[in-house]
Amino acid sequence: TVNNVPSLTPITAPSAVCSGANLSLTAPSITPNGSAITSQGWEIETAVGNNTFVAFTSPFTVNFADNGKEIRYTATNIVEQYHNEVVITVHDEPSLSAITAPSAVCSGSNLSLTSPIITPNGAAISTEGWEIETAVSSNTFVAFASPFTVNYTDNGKEIRYTATNACGT
Repeated sequence: TVNNVPSLTPITAPSAVCSGANLSLTAPSITPNGSAITSQGWEIETAVGNNTFVAFTSPFTVNFADNGKEIRYTATNIVEQYHNEVVITVHDEPSLSAITAPSAVCSGSNLSLTSPIITPNGAAISTEGWEIETAVSSNTFVAFASPFTVNYTDNGKEIRYTATNACGT
C-alpha cells in the first residue's frame, strides 16, 4: 500500500479584524489520500516571521500583537503533515502622543494648542479633534477648534484630543 500526504483545500486570509475581536475561521476540506488523519487543527506563529507555531482553536481572540502573524491549518496522517499559511491583519484603536497642559491664560484670550501625533494602528482615522468639558468635573465633552477663546467659566475644565478609527477611539 502506498500512502500519500493528506491534501487540504487552500485556506484564505481572513478579513482584517480589530484587536479584541474573535477570528472565526472555517476549516478546509481534507482528503486523507490513503491513511487516516491522526491530527488536525489551526496553528498561529508565536511571533511575526519566526516560523514557530502553536495550536489554537477557532474562534480565537486576537490582539494587535498578532498583526502580521501567519496562521495555518495542519493535517497529519502516518506519512506526514500538510498545511498552507496565510497572514492575518489585526488593527487597533488609534494611539496618540501625550498632550501638554496649556499655560494659564486670561479670560477672553485665545488658547492655541498643538495637536498630538496620531498613530492609526492599521485602520484609517475617521474623526479627530479637540474636546472640552461642558462643566468642571462633568466628564461630558464637546468639540472645539483651536485657537479657542476662553472664558473665566472654562477655568478648571479638562481638555482632551480624540481620534477615532474603525476599531475605536
